[in-house]
Amino acid sequence: MRPILALVLIACPSPAPTGDDTGTAWDIDERFDTLDASVWTPGTWVLGATQLDPAQARVAEGLLSLSLDEVDGLWRGAELGSLRSFTGGRFEARIAAPSEPGSVCGFFLYGEDGEGRVHEVDVELLSAEPDTVRLGTYAGWTKADGYEEGPHRGVLTWQRADFSTADWHEYAFSWQEGRVAFEIDGAEVGEVQAAPSDAATLRLNHWTTLTWPEVQGPPAASSACRVDWIRGREG
Repeated sequence: MRPILALVLIACPSPAPTGDDTGTAWDIDERFDTLDASVWTPGTWVLGATQLDPAQARVAEGLLSLSLDEVDGLWRGAELGSLRSFTGGRFEARIAAPSEPGSVCGFFLYGEDGEGRVHEVDVELLSAEPDTVRLGTYAGWTKADGYEEGPHRGVLTWQRADFSTADWHEYAFSWQEGRVAFEIDGAEVGEVQAAPSDAATLRLNHWTTLTWPEVQGPPAASSACRVDWIRGREG
């Protein structure tokens, strides 16, 4: 069973990053004035019940919109991945998930090592459960390890009744050897010890699936996951 962490937080959306003020330079500090091809590469594969399509990632008025639309009976969504990889560090994003139930908005790191084992850190916003944020890790994971918490899988579920992922919130995580700590709106909400140990790229996506019951996919209408900014640094 996945643990439920109940904490009292005050959501304070802000137009500029506030989660880290150490003054250390960021390797990626994206405000989405444009979609920079020297920083990001789009996904073009099938994820769940979604064909990832570069045209579904659009920038306008300083916001990234990852749209999910049904086109000729096929759901089309979006994923962006950084060209550079990380082996640890701090990562932050300001995101508003859609209110239309049936999709997943993700802010995460993903990589596979030379033996095909997955190294991943996830912040997942399911639009069907707006009071909940699903957090987790994969640490040298394979399908044989399963999806429950274990030595290769860290799982946290944070929930608060007066919270809505459809509002603007800042999500962050710090990845160190043997530890990944998660934050929401500047407050730490938990940590796991199953930490990745191989390189991973920073990613954002919006998609739907028919095989994850809590997602309640597909959605009944088009929707978009909006991103104000995202940043990350090695260390």
